[in-house]
This record gives sequence, structure tokens and C-alpha cells, in this order.
Amino acid sequence: MIGVWRYILSLWRARQRRFDMEFLWPQCIEQAESLDHAKAMFAIHCHNDPAWMEWDDEAVADFIDTLGPTTNLPMAARRKAYSESKRRA
Repeated sequence: MIGVWRYILSLWRARQRRFDMEFLWPQCIEQAESLDHAKAMFAIHCHNDPAWMEWDDEAVADFIDTLGPTTNLPMAARRKAYSESKRRA
């Protein structure tokens, strides 16, 4: 039963990360003075959101480094954000 709960929770968190990429990231870009400021705003959110906190800090930082001024992420980055779990050790 715990395995089923973890699976459902991982799906929910992947959905939350997808929502962040579709709605929050464009808002960060729109409101920030530069791309670096947008990345910093998004990083603050990621380090306080349980959907992103299940990844280790390095995985979050690597993902944020791949972000650009549009929401058109490379396929590998989309797969990582929307499904993979980078659990903390």
C-alpha cells in the first residue's frame, strides 16, 4: 500500500512541476529584469516547494540552468521535470 501511495504522490508532484513550468516560469520571465533574475526567482520557489524538494539540490540547479527565455524546453528537460524523481540521499 505504501508503494502505491508513493507512486500516486510522484505523479502528483510531476503534475505540480509541470504546472510550475507552464505558468510560474513564464511569470518569472515576464516580471524579472533579466534571465538570471528569473532563474533566481524560480530557484527560490523550487527550494520551497515539495514537488521540487524531492530532487537533490544539484538536480534542481542543473534543471534551472537549462531554462531559457521561453517555455519551449528540450525534450530531455521536459521528461525530467514532468516525470523523473531525483530523490535526496
